[in-house]
Amino acid sequence: MMRLPRRVPWVSLVELDQVCSWIYTDENDVDATILAINRLSAWRAITPLPHALEATLSLLSSVLLDQQCTAVHLHWRTSDAPTSKNTIALNVRQTYAIAIVRLVNGLVDPLQLGAYARSIASIAAQIGLPQGLVELRHAATHEDLPSLESLRTGAREALVWLLHNYFLPTLSVSVSADRTSPPVQLSLLAPHIKKYKSLLKTITRDASLKTQLKGDLARVLRDVERWVGEAQVASSADVFSGWGAGEQADGDSENERWALERMCEVLLERGGLVPISSKKRLASKLKSLPALPSSLIAIWSPLLFALKANHPSLFNVLVFAITNVLLSKTSMPINDSPQKKDLSYDLCLAAWAAWCVDQQDSDAGMQTEGAVPLREGVVIRLVTALGAQEAEAISESRRGANALLDLLSQTHPYLKDISASLLPIAQSVKRTDQDWIDRDVLVMEERLHTILSSGSTVPAEDSPTVVTEADTHIDALVQSQPEEMPRGWTTVPSGSWRACPIGMYVEC
Repeated sequence: MMRLPRRVPWVSLVELDQVCSWIYTDENDVDATILAINRLSAWRAITPLPHALEATLSLLSSVLLDQQCTAVHLHWRTSDAPTSKNTIALNVRQTYAIAIVRLVNGLVDPLQLGAYARSIASIAAQIGLPQGLVELRHAATHEDLPSLESLRTGAREALVWLLHNYFLPTLSVSVSADRTSPPVQLSLLAPHIKKYKSLLKTITRDASLKTQLKGDLARVLRDVERWVGEAQVASSADVFSGWGAGEQADGDSENERWALERMCEVLLERGGLVPISSKKRLASKLKSLPALPSSLIAIWSPLLFALKANHPSLFNVLVFAITNVLLSKTSMPINDSPQKKDLSYDLCLAAWAAWCVDQQDSDAGMQTEGAVPLREGVVIRLVTALGAQEAEAISESRRGANALLDLLSQTHPYLKDISASLLPIAQSVKRTDQDWIDRDVLVMEERLHTILSSGSTVPAEDSPTVVTEADTHIDALVQSQPEEMPRGWTTVPSGSWRACPIGMYVEC
C-alpha cells in the first residue's frame, strides 16, 4: 500500500544540508550553532518537526547554553556569587538531561509494538542506539542527576548518532534507495518455537503436568509475542529515514503483516506445523481428503489462538503463506532432493489451511465490511492459478493445491460447482488462445503490410491478395448485413491526424 506524501519543513535538501554543515563542521563555532538553532526554530513554527530534528534542536540549545555559561564563568572570580554559579551549572545539567531523555523516549516509545512491553535497552540495542544514552536516560529519570561531564559526552554521542542515522541517510538519496533490508537486528524465532513444541508435547502426553508447566508455557508465549513486536520494529526500520510524527501509525498494519509473514516462514518449516515424520502428518491415508491428527491440533492450536487474540489477521496471513507454497513450482523436497517432492508435506499444509479457514469462519462477526471472506478469496486464487496450468502439470505438481480446493468446497456446494465449472474453461481458454496466436498472427501481419504498402484502402489491381478462411467468413458476414453497416478499418490521411487522449473516440 502506497504511503501518503510526507510534509517536510525544508524546500529542498540543500537547506537541510546547510543546517547539517552548521551543526557538524565545527562544534566550537557558536555563530554556526546559533544559525542552526534559528533555522530549526523557524521550521518548527510552520510545521511539526521530525523527532530527529526536534531532538537535534534540544541538544543544540543545551550545548549553546553550556558554551554561554562557560564563557561567563571565565570572567567570575572564585568569591563572586558562588550560589549563582551552582544554580547555572544545575540548569545546564538539567537541560542536557531533558534533551537526552526526550531523544531516547521519542525513539523507543513508538517502537513498543507488541502486546507485551519490551525493555528500553532491548529496543535501543535493536535500532543501534548507544547503550550509554539509555543509561543516562535511566539515571536522569530515576536516580541522581548525572555529572556535567557525563552529560556533555552523551550529548556529543547523541549528535554523532543522529548524523549517521538521520542526516546522512536523508541527504544521500542513493543510500536510502539501496537500503532494501531492515538494518536493525532480529533475533531467532526457532528456539522459542522449539521450546513451545517440547512443552506442548509433554502436556499432551501427560495432562497432569499442565498445571505444573503452566508458568513455563505462559513465558514461552510471551517470548513469541515479544518476537513479533521485535519483528515489527525491524519492519519499521525505514521510518528512521523520516521520523515524522504520525508516519509510523500509517504503516502499523504493514509492519504487523511483515512480522507475521516472517513468523509463518518459521512455522511452515518441517518440524513446525508439519512434523518431520511423514507418519504423523495426516490422520489417515485411507481418506479421500487429508485431515489433521487431533494430537497435531492439540500441540499447535494454543499458540495459534494466543497469537490470533493479539493479531486478528494471523489466519489470513498463514493461509496466504500456505497457498503460496502449494502453488509454487517447487515444494518441500524429500531429504533436500529437489527432484522428488514431499506430497505428504503439501497435503498436511492443505489440511492446516482448511483448518484455519474453518476457524476464521467461526469468527464471521469480525469480518471487515465489504471484504471478501477468506474461504471465497482462497478458492478464487486457487481456481485462477490452477486454471492457468495444463491438466498434466496440475496432476503432477499441484496435488496439494487441488486438495485444498476440495477441502474448502466440500461443505459449500456452490463453491464446488464454481470450481468444477471454471477450471476446465480456464484451461481450454488458455489452449485456444495459444492456437489462435499461432494460426492468425501471420495473416494479420500480411494484411497490415498490404494496407501500408498500398497507401489506400483499395488495393491495386496487380497487387497480390491474400485470401484466407477468415476473409471468406468476413465477406459472407458483410454480404448478409444491411447496406447501412458502418465502415471497417480505413487509413486516415496524415493531414487529418488530430492529437487526442488514448481511448477517446474522434469521428473522422
